[in-house]
Amino acid sequence: MATADGGGSPEAVTVVIRRRVRPGRERDYEAWLQRLQADARHLPGYLGVTTQRPAATGAREYVSAVRFDSRRSPRARAWRW
Repeated sequence: MATADGGGSPEAVTVVIRRRVRPGRERDYEAWLQRLQADARHLPGYLGVTTQRPAATGAREYVSAVRFDSRRSPRARAWRW
């Protein structure tokens, strides 16, 4: 399995998570997201995360892509948000 950008290890895997946040709960979600990303940095096999935040108008949808070094990584298999 190649990475989406064509770089990195051919074993790397990306987990994509989409979340809709209720109006008025953005601050709570952002705080939770910051804690989660800080904790994730210490996991074996973790390569990084990219989060796309919602536009000022429209759906309040966050999209995060979490990258692991391989799909055999215990963290990639057990990753749950």
